[in-house]
Amino acid sequence: MPWLFDYGCDHCRLAFPTGWGGYSYFTRESGERVPVPHADPKTVKAVTGLTARQAAAEGRQGFASHCLCFNCLAQFDVDVDRDVKQCPKCRSLIVRTARGSVGLLCPACKVGQFREINTRTHECG
Repeated sequence: MPWLFDYGCDHCRLAFPTGWGGYSYFTRESGERVPVPHADPKTVKAVTGLTARQAAAEGRQGFASHCLCFNCLAQFDVDVDRDVKQCPKCRSLIVRTARGSVGLLCPACKVGQFREINTRTHECG
């Protein structure tokens, strides 16, 4: 069973979504990214028209990380292997992923630090 985590400030509770720090996705022919948890074969086929292995070989699989702008506090998702880590709201490049924020000073309260806390396990299937 995979572990789920909370990523957030230990003082003011500014937090990312609970989970794995992001999610897997596959792209439609149009390039639209569709979240596909656990690379479910039926969903992958419906989204891509391919098997998961074929889609991955064609570069149509990725991982979108939950991100926080340390300038304006906007939260958004970015594939750090494909996209520029830039805030869509204020255009700042001071952006961190949930996992990349661990141990850093919180930009909201400037007192606490971001922590990774194991919250529970997740039953798959």
